[in-house]
This record gives sequence, structure tokens and C-alpha cells, in this order.
Amino acid sequence: MSEARDCRDSGSSPRAGDASYRTLFEDATDGLLVADVETGRFVLANPRICTMLGYTCEELLQLSIADIHPADWLERARANFAQQVEGKLELVTEVPVRRRDGSVFRADINSRLTRFDGRPCLLGIFRNATERLEAERALRYSESKLRQSQRLARLGHYEFDAATGKWEASEALDELFGIDASFAK
Repeated sequence: MSEARDCRDSGSSPRAGDASYRTLFEDATDGLLVADVETGRFVLANPRICTMLGYTCEELLQLSIADIHPADWLERARANFAQQVEGKLELVTEVPVRRRDGSVFRADINSRLTRFDGRPCLLGIFRNATERLEAERALRYSESKLRQSQRLARLGHYEFDAATGKWEASEALDELFGIDASFAK
């Protein structure tokens, strides 16, 4: 049985600085930001994070973690950053991230302590969580409607209105399906 090896120790791995690494960094589907541990300033950004945030790379490299989070979340962002640097926290979910235009989206940020240009840095991998959160909301809504319909099934759907001589769907059923389910018998 062969011994497991760290791929960074493999002879087939490209050397740091190779064009292969640069290609992987630039073509990543997640946003990648590298921040200096001491200052929190960004020292490297990939095109995807630039698109996500609405900045050019040059503009992002003039910013720090304080510039991409809403003011009411900044203290928490700094605390998370410190925990990530200490290795106590790798993934932070649903982090509010502020774009250049002031709009905010939620991101899941995975991190890894690394070195860049000889300095300790934190690599942040940003994934826009908007689609996931919308899907979760839609699922909760569907589950709610399913529970409501199951409750209606147990209660009985229709009531006989003696005055009109018609069977009518309960209001809850009308609301559930958004229809007028009345019918004559």
C-alpha cells in the first residue's frame, strides 16, 4: 500500500510562481482574496472576486476587510478574521459583503493561513450564497404549504353551505392554491 503524500511535496506539482498556478487562481469560479494578517489589507485578488464586488483589481488592492463589510457587521468580520488567522475557524457562512455600489450580498467564506511575498496572509475563498439561501427559503415555503395541505386533508376540505346548496372549499384551501375551488354538487 502506498503512503499518502502531500501534493505540494510531489515532483509533478508546479512550482510556486509557475503560470499553471496563476491560471488556476485567475480561472477559479470562487472569488479569491489574500489579506495581510497584520493590516487586513488585500494583497492579491482574482478576477472573480473583482466581478463579485464590482472593483478593479487595482482598486481592491487599495482596500482592506473593513471596506467590504457593512458597518454594522464590521466588528464581527474582524473577530472572524482573527479566529481564521488563529486557525480556530475555517468557514464562515452568510457573511454580509458590500459591493462597490453599496449593495450587499451574503457569502460563505472559507479561509486558509498562507504566506505571500514572505508575509503571513489569509486566503479567503468567497462563494456567493444568494442562490443557496433563495433555494433554502423556497424549500421552507414549500414545506410550509405541504404541512398546511396535510392539515387540510385531516380536517376535510369541503363544507356544505345549506343556503346555496353547494359544497365549497374551505378558505384555507383557496389560500393554499390561490384558486376559487367552489363547486356545485
